[in-house]
Amino acid sequence: MVHLLHQLLDLHEKPLLLVSGSGQVRKYNNAAKSLWPFPEEETFSSLLEIGELKQQQLISFLEEYKNSRSKSESAPFSICPPISGEELIIKVIGEDQELFLLEIEKKQPAEQNILAATTLSPDILDALINGISDQLMAVLDINMRYITFNDAYKKEYARIFAIEIVQGDHLLDTLHHLPGEQEKVMRIWGQVLNGEEFSLQETFGHASLQPTTYSFHFIPLKDKNGQLLGVLYQVKDISKEKIVEALLHDAEQRFRTLAESTPDIVVRYAPDMQVLFVNSAVEHELEVAPATLISKNIFDAPNASKISEGYFLKVKQALTSGQETDLISTYELKGVLKDYYTRFIPEKNASGKVISVLAVSENISNLQEAQKELQQARDFVFMAEIIPQIVWTTEANGSVSYFNPRWYEYTGLSLGESLQWGWQIVIHPEDTQQTLLSWEHALENSEPYQVEYRLRRHDGSYRWHIGRGMPLRNEEGKVIKWYGFCADVHEQKQNRTELAKMAQEYQLLNQMIPQIVWSTKPDGEHDYFNQRWYEFTGLSFEQSKGQGWTEVLHPDDLQLMRERWYHSVATGEPYQVEYRFRRYDGVYRWFIGRATPLRDSSGKIIKWFGTCTDIHDQKQQSDVLAQKNHELRQINNYLDQFVHTAAHDLRSPVANMKLLHDMVLREERAEKKQKLLETFKPLLNRLDNTIIGLVEIVQMQEGHNALRVQSVNPLQVFEEVKEELSETLKDAGALLAQQIVLEKPLYYLKPYLHSILRNLISNAIKYRDAGRSLSIKVKGEWKGKYYLLSVEDNGIGIDLQRNNKNLFRPFKRLSQQGQGLGIGLHMVQNMVSKNGGYIEVNSNPGLGSTFSVYLNPYEF
Repeated sequence: MVHLLHQLLDLHEKPLLLVSGSGQVRKYNNAAKSLWPFPEEETFSSLLEIGELKQQQLISFLEEYKNSRSKSESAPFSICPPISGEELIIKVIGEDQELFLLEIEKKQPAEQNILAATTLSPDILDALINGISDQLMAVLDINMRYITFNDAYKKEYARIFAIEIVQGDHLLDTLHHLPGEQEKVMRIWGQVLNGEEFSLQETFGHASLQPTTYSFHFIPLKDKNGQLLGVLYQVKDISKEKIVEALLHDAEQRFRTLAESTPDIVVRYAPDMQVLFVNSAVEHELEVAPATLISKNIFDAPNASKISEGYFLKVKQALTSGQETDLISTYELKGVLKDYYTRFIPEKNASGKVISVLAVSENISNLQEAQKELQQARDFVFMAEIIPQIVWTTEANGSVSYFNPRWYEYTGLSLGESLQWGWQIVIHPEDTQQTLLSWEHALENSEPYQVEYRLRRHDGSYRWHIGRGMPLRNEEGKVIKWYGFCADVHEQKQNRTELAKMAQEYQLLNQMIPQIVWSTKPDGEHDYFNQRWYEFTGLSFEQSKGQGWTEVLHPDDLQLMRERWYHSVATGEPYQVEYRFRRYDGVYRWFIGRATPLRDSSGKIIKWFGTCTDIHDQKQQSDVLAQKNHELRQINNYLDQFVHTAAHDLRSPVANMKLLHDMVLREERAEKKQKLLETFKPLLNRLDNTIIGLVEIVQMQEGHNALRVQSVNPLQVFEEVKEELSETLKDAGALLAQQIVLEKPLYYLKPYLHSILRNLISNAIKYRDAGRSLSIKVKGEWKGKYYLLSVEDNGIGIDLQRNNKNLFRPFKRLSQQGQGLGIGLHMVQNMVSKNGGYIEVNSNPGLGSTFSVYLNPYEF
């Protein structure tokens, strides 16, 4: 084409330059070379400087030309080349994609406007520049005679028509031996002479040659006035494109048939995410009709809301990166979750550009089938010659007509040994009958075919395969061919056998161990319990699965269990907790629950396995021991306090008595001695009262271990105390009322409860306000795990700021009003605290007091 362009340029009498937008000279003709000293090389790449026209001026000139509204009105430039010294005019006569064809002519007087005659006008050159390519090209005049042609055109013409052409030959003369072709050329020429471009495809070939298909394109060449000057004739060999087109069509048919023969979901996506193809498996797996997906964008699919976001991202990733990728995702159908493994395979054209993406999704919900299905999904590629499985086709009657290379590599059989019905010889004798019966059933009923059998390998060993086939139907629905494949599932088959054996052993082990064994899904939902669970709880699996098992969990342990379990599920940390389960007979027993996650190769949790071990007896022993230790610590603390108090309260009266005794011995006066002896008696009474109080406290401590825990009715105890203090209440004019509520049994020491009420009510009577009628209110109700017993009065009240520290100390009386030893509140506080309870006091001097006793009940 370079030589042709030079010839066409040189046909022009005026100087011509082909210049880029940056001022570089790409081509020039002989007339231009006579004006400037261009080098001999074919391409001149140095910057152009013509006379006073600098590079920037030339660029500005070309920019003005491009921006001018009317190209024909663009102003020419005057130049003065160094050789001729004559003033010349330069103007643009054509452009194509930043290439400009410049024509130079002598500057004529204003009254002259002479255009030299030329064989080809600038418009023809412009048209040729636009059509330059590596195709076969020729130029004919309006009389159908060859002006010029390239070497490729000449050689191909000689090969097809066995004629050597030269410039000036008439086109029809070169086809004199092909009348039909002459008539066709005449029809085309008539259209071209009317100024119309014309294209067609034609197949030629000598009897001894392979036929060749060409595309022909005729382009009329005109001058500025629209006058036809000649015809540009372009020819392109498209035989290979036709073959590729046919092969692609056949490959597409094979792809669709193979896609329909697999149970996996196969979807082809265009670069804009539009669904180009989907097989019928989508209806079986997802209950979505293929017709509702074709030509739809993936985001507009009727089931788009159920597709995971990761699926969309993976399709985009395969489209943009051109690399295969995969994904495991979950799909919900009618409340059931299905797991799918999807392989995203980019499809590229010859230049490596991604033109579509195949998404192959396999259902891997069945754990035993997961490895087999996953391997098949990775290996399955839809062109029979490149996929790793054995691919075959048969005629409508079942006679095999094709095996791909994998078959011959595996079996070692030849083509003749394999086709038609010869393939049966490699099937294991034990599997032959079942295989043939399944194949005959599929042929008779035109149904999909699937069977497992062992195939003999070239080394004589047998391996398990799964064979699947689908019928190909014509437009009338008649089966015209069968397509199928055989996949090696030997390891999967062995794995299934081994897994079944392991599962049986695991199940036997679960039933033998004394612990409760359970498992959950990755999200923590229980899906398995061993027999121990059902024996202990009396529940069925339907009652236990999911969150049903929590029905037998003790209500007080539910919150702690949830916190620990949800934390482990969220973080993957091992799980451990102590809780109580209700046995089938209603009795709760303590267990320790432990669980550990099972992870896949990527570290993702796929299962939780756990056990529950009965620790009730150990727990009780531990609780008893802890209670005994607590009681011993309380007794030790109490004894320390008791010894301190006894020593303090005994020392004072004894010291006073000793002093009085010494004074009596020294006193000689009888009258004074008598007064001293009278003072001695109150001290003696105080000492006697203190000893009586200490004895009572000791008796209370000794009697605690002999007391029996029982179900106590606080209202009944209140009535007994009320009856016991009836005379005292009557003398004090007191009104005693109660609001005691008991929704569930209260297990406690009844004598303690009686003593607590009697002491608090007695204190209220002792420290009443003489200025108003005494009112005492007793209330009882459950507060969480405690039973709250409160005694409220309107007595003289207590200054807690002054007396808070001495409120419960023995032998401490906070008021001189009333009689007593000062040990009542001390004994109440001791009885309550040693059983795990506590007391709160609210009091205001002159208004009254409220003692709130929080009893910690025993568990039964």
